[in-house]
Amino acid sequence: GQFYVPIKVTQDRLTSTFYFNPIVAKSQVNGSFNHTFIDEKSDNKCDKCRNTVNHQYHLPSSKNLIIRSARQFAALDTMTGFFGSEYHYVQQLSIDADKYQWYNDNDKKLSAIGTEQKPFDAAYTGYYIDSKTYDEKSHSISGFQLSDSGIFGYIGQKGSVSDLIVNFATVKSGSDQMDSTAILAAVNNGTLDNVTLNLSGDVTLTAKTNTGLLTGLSTGTITNCAVNAEKNVS
Repeated sequence: GQFYVPIKVTQDRLTSTFYFNPIVAKSQVNGSFNHTFIDEKSDNKCDKCRNTVNHQYHLPSSKNLIIRSARQFAALDTMTGFFGSEYHYVQQLSIDADKYQWYNDNDKKLSAIGTEQKPFDAAYTGYYIDSKTYDEKSHSISGFQLSDSGIFGYIGQKGSVSDLIVNFATVKSGSDQMDSTAILAAVNNGTLDNVTLNLSGDVTLTAKTNTGLLTGLSTGTITNCAVNAEKNVS
């Protein structure tokens, strides 16, 4: 008799777009992604394709890496070969790690993205425009556990994080062996723009020298950022 082999469908490939896959050593990089924010009444058009609706949004001289799942975000620290300024990480969905099945809770603990030796010099954005209202919005990340030095360990001078909402419950992170720790970035030498931290539980951060909520130590630029803390911060 005949039998059928089930086809495994993942979030890593949809239509002709290849999405960032942390399981594959040589992840595919796509130079464009679907973007539907341009109002037909507007004169703003994509310089490359000159369309106004459902066009391909192009970033000049950039390589886009699409982030759509908790698995992808949790693996970003391993992608040191993709931390250069020519790479642009685009988070296309809000991500909640609590909605995923994990082998154990430690898998939800993020390892810091970027180190002093290999800083994060790429761009990371959660920006999108609602296709119905054309309102500018930011995607969020939730449900993860914080690493010892922050979501980002070291953002380089060319690196940036923008248009992102970060939700944490109770946070206890860092140690007196670390120079700097924070929730978003232990060290920021780049740009933080339009990032919001929502902290619903107690927050305890420990470091030898520098601690902070957005960043422990910053020589870069911070604009339009906010922190909403409901309980104790120490």
